Amino acid sequence: MTNAVLTIELLAEIQRGYLTNLPVQFDECEHLVLLFEKDPTDRDTYANLFRKIHSLKGAAGTYGFNIVSWICHQFEDQLTLMDPANTNAVAGQTNVLLEHVDLLRRTLPALHRADTDFHEIESE
Repeated sequence: MTNAVLTIELLAEIQRGYLTNLPVQFDECEHLVLLFEKDPTDRDTYANLFRKIHSLKGAAGTYGFNIVSWICHQFEDQLTLMDPANTNAVAGQTNVLLEHVDLLRRTLPALHRADTDFHEIESE
């Protein structure tokens, strides 16, 4: 086997590992959203949630899961509106955050099939 083939196989294995771990990552996001819902003034929970989504977005882009990056970008935009440090923060919108988690979960079957048609999810 050539080095190029080994590199491609290694990258594919890393991508599969990332994909396998996504459900756990999405569960952690949901948990953080629910914690944030209980206390929308908790800056630590907010920061942890934002960091989690930002990391998911970057890693998904690195591994070619652009739909996950796209949803996470929208998620970040919504979180920015809810920042407890902002005196004009929008309160009571955690249902929107949970909808983003649901959208992320809905990508999983297609990602496992290497499907690239996400028009329905993108429209939501």
